[in-house]
Amino acid sequence: VRLQGRIDQLRCTQCNHTSQFEPLPVSGAGLRSCPNCKKNVKHISKGQRKRKIGLLRPDVLLYNEPDPNEKFVRDSMSHDIEEYPDLVLVAGMNTASENILGLVQGARNRGAKTFWVNKEEPSSKLKPLFDNVYQGDCDAIARL
Repeated sequence: VRLQGRIDQLRCTQCNHTSQFEPLPVSGAGLRSCPNCKKNVKHISKGQRKRKIGLLRPDVLLYNEPDPNEKFVRDSMSHDIEEYPDLVLVAGMNTASENILGLVQGARNRGAKTFWVNKEEPSSKLKPLFDNVYQGDCDAIARL
């Protein structure tokens, strides 16, 4: 489950429309206007209220942003816990959301081993939840 979003996808800052990332030559401004919002501008010509046009940005979560996929993430994790996983691997997370805590605790309660992989150690609150802590580069462990 991607907990911090997708770098290969763009999301509108206004309407949450998503589209695949397509590299384009840089031409002045960095962010593109949302095509979905632009379609909605037609409402103005019909005498309806003007709407803002959002910008497309990488579909990744920044600090303290709400996750537009929160329900999907929660449902996926609940399903995974019900399947009695053997292992939960938390990789590349500097902080842990309530979703992560719930997944790790739920999996441990069902006998799963839990691993933390990050350049930094987990916080003192999180560390007791993990059977193994690997402090290092996530790419390095992926090559093992």
